[in-house]
This record gives sequence, C-alpha cells and structure tokens, in this order.
Amino acid sequence: MGGEKKISVVIPVYNREKIVLRTLECISLQDTRDFNLILVDNNSQDNSFAVITSWAERNKDINCLICTEKTPGASAARNSGLRHVVTDYVMFFDSDDVMDYNHISSVINEINSHPNVDVIGWEGLQEQSNGKFKLARFTVTHPMRNHLIFGTLSTFRYAVKTELIRKVGGWNEKLRAWDDYELGVRILLAKPVMVKRKSKPKVKSFYSTVSLTANTFSGNVSLWEDPLNEIENLLAERYPQMLPWIDYRRAVLAAFYAMEEDDEEAQRLLSKTISDRRTSEWLIKIIYYWHLKVKTGAWLIASLFLPKE
Repeated sequence: MGGEKKISVVIPVYNREKIVLRTLECISLQDTRDFNLILVDNNSQDNSFAVITSWAERNKDINCLICTEKTPGASAARNSGLRHVVTDYVMFFDSDDVMDYNHISSVINEINSHPNVDVIGWEGLQEQSNGKFKLARFTVTHPMRNHLIFGTLSTFRYAVKTELIRKVGGWNEKLRAWDDYELGVRILLAKPVMVKRKSKPKVKSFYSTVSLTANTFSGNVSLWEDPLNEIENLLAERYPQMLPWIDYRRAVLAAFYAMEEDDEEAQRLLSKTISDRRTSEWLIKIIYYWHLKVKTGAWLIASLFLPKE
C-alpha cells in the first residue's frame, strides 16, 4: 500500500452485508484520496466479503486493501488491520458508522499543522436507542478523568500515531466489549501529545440492535466488568489516584443492572465497590441511586469529590 500517504483507515466487518455500503459510500465521497483504506472481514457468515470486494472493484481510485481475520472479535480484526498499516497515523472506524465528505482531509490538515502530535481527536454524534443523537465529547483537558467518565477515546473519535498504538500493545483481544475504553486508558498512560479538531461533528455512530454492546448489561456482566478490571490493574500500577473513577463506573454499572431489574447483580457489584474502600460509601450510594433514578448527571456529583487528574 502507499506508504507516502499520511493516514490509514481500518474498518472491521462482520455480518454487515445489509448496512456496510452506507459506511463505504461515505468513504467513496471523501474529498481526498490521500489515505489508505484497510477492510478486515472477520470471518463473516453472510455476503459481507462479496459486498466489500465488489465495492472496492468499483472504487479503484481508493487505495484499498481487503484482508480476512478468522479469530472472532472486533479487536482481533482491528489488530489484523493494524499489522497492515504503513502510514504514520491510523484511525479506526466501524462498519455501521458514517463520516462527512471532508472528515479525512480535515484530519490530514491537523496532522500537517501539528507534525509532532500523537492523538488528534474530535467530537461526534452518537445515536441512542430512542433514535436521538447526543454529542460524543472529546477533550484534551484532564484527559484521563474525562475518558473514564465519557469514553472520549472511543473508536470513532480520534486518530493516533501508528507507532504509539503499537507501542501500547494494540487492541486487547481478550475483551469483547468496551475494548476501546480499555485501549484509551493505555494510550493516555503513555502521556501522548493531543490536539482537538475544532469543528462541528463530522462523524456519526449509529445504534444497532445486532451490536454486542446494544444488548443488556445484566445479561452478561463479564462483558462490562472485565474491561473495568483490566483498567483497574493498569491504574493501580501507574496512576493510582484515578482508581476512584473506577468506583464511579462500577456504581453506574450497578445502577444499569438495577434498571434491568437484576437486583442481585446490582447489589453484588455495589457491595464489591464499597468493600474496596477507595471511595466513601455514601458517595458510591449517591452515584448509584442518582443514576438509577435520574439516569444522567451522576458524573457531576462525582466530580465534586473525586480527583481531576
């Protein structure tokens, strides 16, 4: 692939034959061709591979590589794509999301304006289960705190220096959910140089009922708790002052369990969080009950008492 280009876009694809063309068409409409595109079919059981191959044949002006990865999971597919990246920067995109026609060129402009930057971030729009979109934040202020609260380094919100993401170990293939949340912590622990693109959101992430993370929280608690455990271990070793924010996330997660009427799991996780004795029991319970009843804004209460960075 063209090593002279600035950036690669890696898109994993799994059983997306009916919707992947929406994502690929927004790629074909980009106002630049100064990028590499890497499509990774993750052993799809439908016609996804044929769909993306046919699209690539119709869009030969785009420098596109199609590869396959049999190991299941988006993280394995993204790591497979990462191994093929020959550009200085890479950004990951999902096969059910879309970008404006000038998204890639605006990222390249930021790279050219900040040649020493490690992470370029931007805000996007994220669809909720009710069909409404909310702003997905990105900030360079108190980056670890804000990532632990808002997941600012979620997949579609940044581009990263290829050397850096490889240095921190790439995607954690043991995780089946919140893998971008865990990766974001490892990137931030590397103390990257970060800039935020100042523009209206140019990317949209769509809610999908077939997505693993669209399922219930209490139906498979390890999906959500495993990443938090991994992050806890990372922070305990290298950033222990931020561990109370894991207590915050667990209290909120316990509230989600309770909202799904799984009181047993909710009380189990809440009791575990309290027993860790990092955060006052009264604060954990306030966060839990606030999110359970109000469903938003618990982070504002936590921010009054937990460390900024």
